[in-house]
Amino acid sequence: MFCTGCGAQSSVEGQKFCDSCGAALQSTASQSVPPAPSSPPGPTGQFPPQPTYSAPPQPTYSAPPQPTYSAPPQPGYSSGPTNYGDPGRISALNFFQAIKYCFTRYFVGKDRAVRSEYWYFTLGYIIYVRIVEAIFWNPFDYTLVYLFELAWLIPLTVAGVRRMHDVGKSGWFLLIPIYNLVLLCTEGDAGPNQYGNPVDYRGLV
Repeated sequence: MFCTGCGAQSSVEGQKFCDSCGAALQSTASQSVPPAPSSPPGPTGQFPPQPTYSAPPQPTYSAPPQPTYSAPPQPGYSSGPTNYGDPGRISALNFFQAIKYCFTRYFVGKDRAVRSEYWYFTLGYIIYVRIVEAIFWNPFDYTLVYLFELAWLIPLTVAGVRRMHDVGKSGWFLLIPIYNLVLLCTEGDAGPNQYGNPVDYRGLV
């Protein structure tokens, strides 16, 4: 119990008035405790929202279209019977055909000759020389042997000029050592060149 006037405490049960000031006593059970002052809200402990960044869009690059190149048409090309793709075209000779053809074109060096024509004729020349030397062997005089060899050497040289033409070279390349052998063994141009169309032996042998 406490006094509502002077605030003195009383321990006597059932006492209604204060002994000091005579004011009414009030039970401590009915005393209302003033509410504690509320403190201002503090920080919540959360980080402030961070700004979001997005990468700028990257430019896309595409390769420019590549130009296409096509070989210019060769002059003098025709789709006639001498066309390289003609299924009836004869583009190679055997041993005997090569010898016959080269002798029929003894001094003709303006067109072209394939590898089989030249090398079979060269093989014939080697065999011919051995036979001539065996028959006309004379340790004191080679004049007759030289004359027989010259009879074959002339068309062989002309065939070599035609062989140079087949690879697009001048006949003078036949005089270049080592390189002339490379050209003689090289396959000729598939299409026409400045010396004419590929050789078609059809009707010529």
